[in-house]
Amino acid sequence: MEWQMWFTMISVGLMFVMLAKTRIPPEWICLGTLVLLLATGILTDKEAVAGASNRGMLTVAILFIVAGAFQETGAIQMLTFLLSPRIKKMPVALLRMMVPVTVLSAFLNNTPVVAIFIPAVKAWAKKIKVPVSKLMIPLSYSAVFGGTCTLIGTSTNLVVSGIIEKDMGVQIGLFEIAKAGLPFALLMFAIVTIMSILLLPDRSSAIEQMGDPKQYTMEMIVNPGSVLIGKTIQQAELTEENDINLLEIIRDRESIPATDYSMKLMEDDRLVFGGVLGMISEVQKIKGLVPVMDRLFEIETPRPDRCFVEAVVSNSNRFIGRSIVGTHFRHIYDAVVLAISRAGKQIQGSLDSIKLEEGDTLLLETHPQFYLRNKNSQDFHLISSWRNRRPPVIIRRFYPVSY
Repeated sequence: MEWQMWFTMISVGLMFVMLAKTRIPPEWICLGTLVLLLATGILTDKEAVAGASNRGMLTVAILFIVAGAFQETGAIQMLTFLLSPRIKKMPVALLRMMVPVTVLSAFLNNTPVVAIFIPAVKAWAKKIKVPVSKLMIPLSYSAVFGGTCTLIGTSTNLVVSGIIEKDMGVQIGLFEIAKAGLPFALLMFAIVTIMSILLLPDRSSAIEQMGDPKQYTMEMIVNPGSVLIGKTIQQAELTEENDINLLEIIRDRESIPATDYSMKLMEDDRLVFGGVLGMISEVQKIKGLVPVMDRLFEIETPRPDRCFVEAVVSNSNRFIGRSIVGTHFRHIYDAVVLAISRAGKQIQGSLDSIKLEEGDTLLLETHPQFYLRNKNSQDFHLISSWRNRRPPVIIRRFYPVSY
């Protein structure tokens, strides 16, 4: 073999080693290998840029943008109605999860689809009392099945299609590979369902075994025009059956215990919830409800740039002994308080009646730079980003609220 072949093989091998063993971003490793081959004359200028002009690769890039839009806008929540909370049997639960994931992954890249569905499936598994450990691998496999049914299902299909069209002049149709992919997907549905039930372990998380010691209090408000207006608490699925702990409803300044599930929700009702962070996250996604502080105060940071942060109030915080409503909390920290935990317990009452105390844990919606701006501040003992989670970018109108 000529030296160019040896050099190329060694370069590609070194690239794979670096991809596996280093933390250098993959795009830089691949680009560096390409530049190295270009600099040695092994690749011509035209050959070096041929991949970037491949229609399959461009389609993959566009699909990542589409998948990112689904994730950032919260539009994926429109699909979670397919995950019925009334399912009790494991085989039915597996099929009910795999079918929508397979259909979606047939038109989007597999990786974003799995990343989008993981939190939804975890919450769903908790509702239907099914071990989440029996759902994660089938979730991944079902995304792969969808990729075998359409031309745009995976990046591999698109790249191979581009090569075939260039070298052979044959253009593959969007659903042409479904002739083989769809029967394969149906067969694998049956195999994965049976093997998952027989082989996958029943593992509960540490939080499920030991309990989550931190309980938050959160207040949401029913927006004008909300789909929840006129529905009962039961119809809105704000019940313990759905793992949602609705404590009380504040209507016309009157506190009403949420014990009667037949009570109908009204515009501007303020709903007080109590629970762990996971439940707080799920409540915030309910269509027609917005955090009461979000209705009162619109922070400067655009919603796509916000994140969730936990902060523990120190004894030198200027807002100790004061309510966060009517103060300059938002202006000083560019943050909205979503929920409060005190000594790991829920706080009774509405958020506007709560006065901050030392040690209170605040769940904030704010800018990712909040930590850098306040890490040396004496206002907070501890600041931590909550799993890099960001609120969905849902367009909302802000209405005045009277107290």
